[in-house]
Amino acid sequence: MSLAPSDQPTGNHRVAGRTVSRQAPARRAVDNLFAAVPTAWLFVFFIAPLAFTLVFSFGHAAFGSVELGFTLDNYRKALSGFYLTTFLRTVQFAVTGCVLCLVVAYPAAYFIARNAGRYKTAALVVVLIPYFTSVTPDIQAARAQLVNIWADERVKAHH
Repeated sequence: MSLAPSDQPTGNHRVAGRTVSRQAPARRAVDNLFAAVPTAWLFVFFIAPLAFTLVFSFGHAAFGSVELGFTLDNYRKALSGFYLTTFLRTVQFAVTGCVLCLVVAYPAAYFIARNAGRYKTAALVVVLIPYFTSVTPDIQAARAQLVNIWADERVKAHH
């Protein structure tokens, strides 16, 4: 007895009219591991320091130390006088920058996605060039340091 091509077992099954693949448990474990690595990175380098900052922000400040506890004095001090002016100016710059980016970025992205046609790659390059200009000085500085190290080692090798 031969099965029709659609009746042959493929390792897939149908759910709600769609074909869904069955992954082996080992495959799912690898997928979970790949998801766990960036999650752990995010926790260690972002969430944990943010939690420490939040806990210490409610503490009592003493000279050279912080006593854990709960007080809003730090926030009262930060949001008054000179600090309030600086904070409000910072928020104003941040909101203005975000709005300007949205006003420029959304129409540009829409144009590139819908109308750029054969010039899509060139349009994307034009958008990305400013990012490369900020990296160029870093590359040149690293290159200069490597040249200095190489020259120092050559001089030491000849003495």
